[in-house]
Amino acid sequence: MTTSDPDLRIINSEQDCNSAGRRRAVAVCGAWEDAENYNLFIESLMRPLDKDKYIVLSFTFGLPTGDNVDTSLGLEFDRFIEKFDLAAMFVFAEMIKNEEVIGKLRETAHQKGIPVVFLERQAEGVINAVLNYSDGFERMVKHVLEHHGLTRVNMFAGFKDNPYSIERENIFKRLMLSHKLSVGEDDILYGDFWDATTLQVLDKKLDEGMELPQAFVCANDSMAVGVCDCLKRRGIRVPEDVVVTGFDGAWHGRYHNPVITTAAPEFGEIVGYVIDIIEGRTEYEPGRTVKVEVGFKEIPGGSCGCCRRSSDDWYDVVNTLANDNQDYFRHMLEMGKFVTKAISMDSIEEASTDLQHYLWLWKKQYYFVGLTRGLEDGCVNSILHGRNGEYVYKEEFKNLTGILPEYDSLIAPGSGINILLFRQIRSVDTDYGYMCCGYESLSMREQQRFEEFGLHISAMVSSVLSKVSLLEANAEISRMSEMDYLTNLYNRRGFFSKVEDILKETHNRGRIFTLFSIDMDGLKYINDHFGHLEGDNAIIILSNALKSYAGEDGVCARYGGDEFAMAMVGDINIADDAAAVRDKIHAYAAEDPLNNDLDYDVNASIGIAECVITGNENIEDLIREADLRMYEDKQSRKRERGIR
Repeated sequence: MTTSDPDLRIINSEQDCNSAGRRRAVAVCGAWEDAENYNLFIESLMRPLDKDKYIVLSFTFGLPTGDNVDTSLGLEFDRFIEKFDLAAMFVFAEMIKNEEVIGKLRETAHQKGIPVVFLERQAEGVINAVLNYSDGFERMVKHVLEHHGLTRVNMFAGFKDNPYSIERENIFKRLMLSHKLSVGEDDILYGDFWDATTLQVLDKKLDEGMELPQAFVCANDSMAVGVCDCLKRRGIRVPEDVVVTGFDGAWHGRYHNPVITTAAPEFGEIVGYVIDIIEGRTEYEPGRTVKVEVGFKEIPGGSCGCCRRSSDDWYDVVNTLANDNQDYFRHMLEMGKFVTKAISMDSIEEASTDLQHYLWLWKKQYYFVGLTRGLEDGCVNSILHGRNGEYVYKEEFKNLTGILPEYDSLIAPGSGINILLFRQIRSVDTDYGYMCCGYESLSMREQQRFEEFGLHISAMVSSVLSKVSLLEANAEISRMSEMDYLTNLYNRRGFFSKVEDILKETHNRGRIFTLFSIDMDGLKYINDHFGHLEGDNAIIILSNALKSYAGEDGVCARYGGDEFAMAMVGDINIADDAAAVRDKIHAYAAEDPLNNDLDYDVNASIGIAECVITGNENIEDLIREADLRMYEDKQSRKRERGIR
């Protein structure tokens, strides 16, 4: 490892973490798009860390799309990361890809005064961990040419015209020529960095009569796996007949038969460099651009014959893969059952309670799933949180001082949790909150399971909340279809729907049902002499008066024009006292603020019909009776005023 030498000053000198009962947090930010490299780095980071002094926090972003929505959601997750007290930050910038999101992470680190390392991409104002791919791949080619002394060597490159592939092609050509070996046009094949493509390409070449070389040097481990699988299918032995090498130290190659000879990045070097900065042994000024070269380490395997596994080793490998496969099957099955059931649920609370039935095998780690959408900062609705099978469901946290309810205890030395994984709970376009799982140590499968769990939780939350929104929208549409636009009283359809509900209520049996037919007096006169706006004003005044009389338990409606209706349930008869009811409604209308200094009165004619609720009411008969009495009241009052 080499570094540049700018003017420096010491930052983040070592603190007595244990005295405060807190370990210092080292963040790793990336995406699950490149799972193997990400997990390989976390392994390399956790290995040298003093677990009594440091805890690792991993933040995985969604797969990048580059659109504005993706940027917005990524920046929300950036703001979440800002809340943590961090000692250092590692950013897989090429995984995240989004320039604004990457820039905000860098800005956050600068504001906190901590070292920030960019991996797989270089930028200004950071420690650039530059992987020396050329040196690492050169080691692989030299291993074949010099250690094994082979002379007929072919190469599997990645994509044509890809810069990483071109760099490795040029190294291969240069070393072949320096060893006085020719490179023919057909000696470099292209496998697109993928095992399946490599297998197909090699199959075709061998079918066409390609002469088998002594070795295949592959630009990555995945293509080396493809070469080995193709050769074995044809009965060609690896490494006895053909030597195969890979490059990059991928997880896939470790569990292949034969194990792929490869070179893996020495991430431990950059980790040690940053730890030295944190603890004051190395000087570094925040915001300065520094280049740190990360070399590769040769890892001999069975594909070149240098390091063969024993049968006992293979039993362990097979057991590990079998266990991981079964875990994957069980977890996906349980999560699939959970989401399938949650789709039919109407609330997050119901889904969160149901979740406990699907975590039966994975209770050891710490869980926290919290929703923040629509809440004030610091307020979280927890779907669940807990550890070792002891979970709390449906808990609301107001003014949460930490990121997690147990955050201080989790980051304390001796908590049994050495890494916390965080990701957003989100849909394609909406951030709902965040989730966290905590582990003592982390395997590839555990990290995969965390991402699977996050995808299923996000799907559940998105599905349930979308359904709730749809139900609320439908309810609002239904409500609007039953309401009068001017008065916000029920229309005829809504009125009779509510009346049916009243009559069906068992606690109303034996009580008196009162139905009112109401007709506004003089609406035509008001419209003709004062205008339709004043007519609308008069209608609103009368509707307010009816609502005041009916109270919260009564139901009021406007059929249209000057026709109104009202229904109530009580314990006394009022049909014979209709005049008093009318006077009370007129009094409410007169007191309405909209009725100040008007040149007209707001009055109405009223008819009342009643019955005892038995479940056998004839609504049509009641309507006819109430209409008849209303008509009689209108005619009687006209005669009193001398109107025919």
